[in-house]
Amino acid sequence: MTLFYRCIRAIAFPASVIFPVRGVNKKGIPQGPVLLIINHRIWYDAVAVAITATRQVHYMTKSDNYKNKIAAWFFNKCGVFSVHRDTADLTAIRHGIKILKEGKILAVFPEGTRNRSGEKLQRFHEGAAMFALKTDCQVIPIYLHPFRLFRFSRAVVGEPLDLSGWKGQVGRESLAGVTQLFYDTLDRLASV
Repeated sequence: MTLFYRCIRAIAFPASVIFPVRGVNKKGIPQGPVLLIINHRIWYDAVAVAITATRQVHYMTKSDNYKNKIAAWFFNKCGVFSVHRDTADLTAIRHGIKILKEGKILAVFPEGTRNRSGEKLQRFHEGAAMFALKTDCQVIPIYLHPFRLFRFSRAVVGEPLDLSGWKGQVGRESLAGVTQLFYDTLDRLASV
C-alpha cells in the first residue's frame, strides 16, 4: 500500500461513519492476486471497499474521468486506471492483467456502470471474466447492499469462486460461462 493511498484512506475514513458498512461472511482478502467482483450503485462503492480492505485495491474508471488533469493525477496516484467503455480496450485489459500478475488486488464492477435501474443487478460485461481466465487469481464476490446515512449497510463477501473448469480457456463459451457464474453468485449474495 503506497503512502499516498494510506493518506487518502485516512482522509476518507470519516465517510465510514456517515455510511457505515458491516461485513457479512467476511473472512478477509487472501494474499496473492485477487479479483474482486462487486455490484455498483454509487461512487461510494469503491471508497467503501478501499477503506475496509487491508491491502491496496486497484480500480478501473471510465476514460471520461481522465479528462480533468487533476482528477487524472489523483486517480493515477491511487492506482486507478482508465478504460474506454463499450470497446475492447486492450491497453486497459493488459494493465488489469499486469496488476493481477504482480499479486495485487483488482476490483471490477462487471455491470460496467452504476446501476440506477432499481433492480438488484444489471447485465454483466465479460471483462471481469477475461481477467479471471487470463490470470491465476482468486475471485472474491462482494455484494454491497444500499448505503444508508448513519445506519449499517451490509457488504456480503462470498467464498472464492472455483473456475478450475474454465482455466486456460479464453473463448466465447468460457467468457459467457464465467460471466454467468459471476452474475448468479452476486444475485445469490444479494439475498443474504
